Amino acid sequence: MKRIIPFVAAVLVALSAQAQTINVHMTGGTTQKYDASNVEYIDFTGSTGVTPAGVKEVDLGLPSGIKWANMNIGANNMKEYGSYFAWGETEPSTDYAWSSYKWGSWNENLKRASLTKYNNALNPEDDAASANWGGKWRMPTKDEFQELIDNCDAQFETLSNDSVVVKFTSKKNGKSIYLPLAGWFNGRHITWERQFGYYWTSTVGENPMNAYTACFTIEKYEDQDLISVISEGHRRPVGKPVRPVIGKDDESPAPAGVEAVDLGLSVKWANMNVGASAPEAWGSYYAWGETHTKEQYGWYYTVYTGEFDELGNESYYLTTPNYKWGTYKTGMTGYTGITTLEAEDDAATVNWGNGWRTPTKADFKELLKYTEYSTGTEGGVAYAKFTSKVNGKSIYLPAGGYYDGKSNKSVNVNGAYYSSTVNSDNFAKAFCLYFLAEEKGVASHSRCMGFNIRPVKDAEK
Repeated sequence: MKRIIPFVAAVLVALSAQAQTINVHMTGGTTQKYDASNVEYIDFTGSTGVTPAGVKEVDLGLPSGIKWANMNIGANNMKEYGSYFAWGETEPSTDYAWSSYKWGSWNENLKRASLTKYNNALNPEDDAASANWGGKWRMPTKDEFQELIDNCDAQFETLSNDSVVVKFTSKKNGKSIYLPLAGWFNGRHITWERQFGYYWTSTVGENPMNAYTACFTIEKYEDQDLISVISEGHRRPVGKPVRPVIGKDDESPAPAGVEAVDLGLSVKWANMNVGASAPEAWGSYYAWGETHTKEQYGWYYTVYTGEFDELGNESYYLTTPNYKWGTYKTGMTGYTGITTLEAEDDAATVNWGNGWRTPTKADFKELLKYTEYSTGTEGGVAYAKFTSKVNGKSIYLPAGGYYDGKSNKSVNVNGAYYSSTVNSDNFAKAFCLYFLAEEKGVASHSRCMGFNIRPVKDAEK
């Protein structure tokens, strides 16, 4: 039964009269945005994403600064196994097999999995830690588990409830966490309890049918304790525990080498792209209004069948939606009444912080109006150079092309840089700066493609 809160309904009426935006913040860090005038009512079906009582952040003094939880998801204390999850699923299953897996199935003819999502790192909305505990909790990456192993001493202990754990003690500050040897679920059966610990990372394997796993075992190999191994060869539908981590509390800093270049304009321009380590690097690619990179860009995920035509082209079909804010078929679910990215959806702000943001359409127009434009190539990288007519200073934007599907197209030929401004005449598109040889300008393009981001700062900051 739908439960409508009268006070909330009254607030919605007031908001719609002012044409404001309703931000519905989901577990996992995603946000649904609605024009208040289009919302009829709000109903509640319960809450999720709450960190349980007893969960603590343990600071082991690791180089990355991340903190590890003191227990598994679904556990009440450090001794319990907790819940088991298939990789990329946020609820426990009754059958951990391809036949019930959310993101793919096994193709017996091809002897491989047909995946409908994920060929790279896990997105927040499908992260068991983020979905179940909320806040900044998430699953650790392969590298973060390796960091734990490299910076801690490990030993096995049997606890008072007769469970076996591997104890990781920091080499820097002496603090510890305990990970039970909880085994894993294969189909409907749990195996290897008290002998092996298997913990999911958020990192997909080189073969995307698999995901990387941290493995702990009490067995000996050549008279040595095989304490811990990071392994890729684990199928994604298998059920394993999840041990969450939480990132540093401080704001995401811009990387070393980033400078704010004063061109004498209303904003200062960064000297490199988001995700780049140097001004000449292309950096990362983002769909408009998304703050993480992806293996595949487009409205829908594309699944390739392994069958080829006479020209060598592999056949494919489209499956689940692949863009955070909707599809061209179903319509946009966010930024349909608000025309500029908000901070939590801005790749520049989220990844760099410290006042950086994605430029608006007006910022790009100003750049084109008050700079001289030229192109060139250095070190095999094509670029566009914008030299200020005001003070003679310059910035260089690499011609990184763009991502459509899994392909990086037009690299070293053209540049495509998103603005933070949506096209109010067609909300499926956003404005971008483009350049191709002597051509340049601001145009509108589908929000689902992967473009580069060149941040700006307001001049007075």
